[in-house]
Amino acid sequence: MIAARVDGTGYIFQGIHVNYTNAKTIRTNITPTRTIFTIEAGPMRVELTFLTPIEVCSNCLFAFIPFLW
Repeated sequence: MIAARVDGTGYIFQGIHVNYTNAKTIRTNITPTRTIFTIEAGPMRVELTFLTPIEVCSNCLFAFIPFLW
């Protein structure tokens, strides 16, 4: 769960909580090495960056191809 409290109001970005308001996703940018979310929680705008670990290998072609489950 990723949550924040802004001016006394709880906002949630990922997960479920009955006492929190859902944060609004403004922008999502997905690259092979990272995912960046820009979210709005009340009057605040927050940028979350998740990095993808890349392993050095002899056949690095597959390290740069993104995949989804």
